[in-house]
This record gives sequence, C-alpha cells and structure tokens, in this order.
Amino acid sequence: MNKIFYRGKKYDLSKTGEREDLVRLSEFSRNVTELATKWLSGGKEFSFQTSGSTGEFKEISHSREKIQKSAKLTISYFNLNKDDNALLVLDPTRIAGAMMIIRSLVAGMDLYAIDPTSDLTSFSPIFRDCNFAAIVPLQLEKLLLSKEVSEIFRNYKAVLVGGATVNYAMIEKLKGMALPFYETFGMTETVTHFALRKLSGSDTNPFEVIGNHIVRQDSHGCMIVEGDLTGNQPLSTHDIIHIRDERHFEWVGRSDFIINTGGIKISPEELERKIAGKIYAFGIRNRFIISSVHDESLGEKIILVFEGTTISDHIISELMKTIKEDLDKYECPKEIRYIEKFPEAAISKINRRAVISILA
Repeated sequence: MNKIFYRGKKYDLSKTGEREDLVRLSEFSRNVTELATKWLSGGKEFSFQTSGSTGEFKEISHSREKIQKSAKLTISYFNLNKDDNALLVLDPTRIAGAMMIIRSLVAGMDLYAIDPTSDLTSFSPIFRDCNFAAIVPLQLEKLLLSKEVSEIFRNYKAVLVGGATVNYAMIEKLKGMALPFYETFGMTETVTHFALRKLSGSDTNPFEVIGNHIVRQDSHGCMIVEGDLTGNQPLSTHDIIHIRDERHFEWVGRSDFIINTGGIKISPEELERKIAGKIYAFGIRNRFIISSVHDESLGEKIILVFEGTTISDHIISELMKTIKEDLDKYECPKEIRYIEKFPEAAISKINRRAVISILA
C-alpha cells in the first residue's frame, strides 16, 4: 500500500510532500501517516494502548516480526491481495485500527480512511470502493439501519467486528444475510484477533482459532491460548469459555465481572445473552447490562440496568414476568435501574466497573 484516500483526495506515501500534506489535515491523518511511515521505514518496535475496560490503561509493545505474523494470518485467511481495498474507520493509535493500516501495507492494498465516528451511514459511497473493513459494534448497529447494507457489503471479502460484544439485535439482523461479517476474538496482547466466528447463518457458531493457535482452560474455566501471537508460550486470560475442541470455543464472559449472589456465581455477560431475546421481543431498544450492588443478605444483588429513558412500568412488569419463566431464582434481576449514558472505555465498549461505581 502506497496510497491513502482521505477526505476525497489521494495521497502517495512514497512522496514526502504528499505525506506532509496528509499529516497537516487532522490528528487522525497525522496518526495514520506516522504509523505507516514508521512501518515503511523499517520500524522494529511498536507500542499500543489497551482499551482500559477491565482495569487501568497500559502500553503494550510488539516487535515488527510478531505484528507481521498477525497481519499475514488475516491476509491469508481472507485471501487479501494488492487488488483489494481496505477501509479504516478506527483509531490508528489502538491495535485494531493500527492493524488495518499494517495489513494494507503488507498486502499492498490501497487504504480508504474515514475519521472515526459511530455513524458511518453517510459514507456508503466510500464503503462501495472497498472490500475489507474492520468496525466496532456501535458502528455496525448504525449501518444495519441502512436499507442498502446488503448491497454495500455483498462483494466484501470480510468485515471484522470487534472491540465489544455484538448484541442480540445485531445478530438477529445478520442471521438471514449472506454477508461476510465476522466477530473477532483477541486483545492487544495477541496483536488483535486470533479467533473468528461468522455472524450470518446462526448465533451458535463457535469461535474458530486461526493459524497455529490452540486454546484450553485452566482450573477456573478461563482460557489459555498458545501460538505464534503468544510467542508459542501459554497466555492466561480472564475469559471464561466453553471448549468444543482445541480449535473451537464459545465465550461465556469475564471472570473479573462474576457476580456472587447468595453463594451462586453468575456471569453477567452470559445472563445478558439469556434475556436479550425477551427484551428485544418487547420492543425495547435501550442498551442494557447486568450489574450488581452490595446486599446484606445475598452479598451481591443482581441489577438490570438500562441506558437512556425510563421504560413504562407496564412493559417492565410484563418483561420481568417473562424473564422469570426461564431463569433460576438467583439469576433473576432483583431491581431495575437507569443510567442516562453508559460510561465507555472505548467506542461502544461499556465500562462495567464504572457502572458498578455509579450504582453504588
């Protein structure tokens, strides 16, 4: 990749003057250009900031060799080449956005860049010029509102969706679409994803690891992954999984957020998936999460938290009756609360720790 298309103009990275012009346009274009220039000039070490969703922000560095391995894994899996065009709509200082730039450089693809925003619907003409992209769930949610979504992405090789969990409503919309949307699984420590699952067809598709990676569980049910992107050393995570085999798994939730209520351990993410369909069936489109507050009797009390405006008492009453039909008594939310706007660690990624603090 030598060419970047940005704000309606083409820039050739091999030309000093055009690089300087691109740098001056915005902070986003400066970050894109600086990363691309560092890679093209043979940079050996690259640092990235984590999202901070499960703790403090931290810097993680990766060698050029490991980053190139990650790029080639994705390029090979989706058969990307110099005749393809990539789309960048993510922050280039974070690993997901940075890897879109580096994959373009390694594969020789031209890159179309758009300033990161949650609503990309007005940029559909640019989307049509590309056939490989990476987005976050909030961007996907807005795109799925477009009647043109099937036409726009029909000829794509892949659209990677990561950074946060893809919710029930989006999965339901994608089920019947023969579109190449893939939920990714990875982290800054593994140079983005090492596993993928296709979002169209079924919501029960497991994650499949790519390359030479394998997964297993520790004694607490948490994932251990090993392969090229972990330096062929076991990397322990806080992700609770169900193993199908060493190449396929289902994600349950984070051990960091387990709720201990009356001595029973509940995964909020797993409980959210259980009730999502029922909430959606009542026409509720508010974002929601399962959280908890301290309780003298139970230790922790499960709370269902909605974002935004208050939902009518009648709907909530009927919803709670329906939810209780399929849940164990310990799983049932004991209270409904509202937060005007969920705090986020990154675009569309709810900061659960901050929600707990607000509830407290």
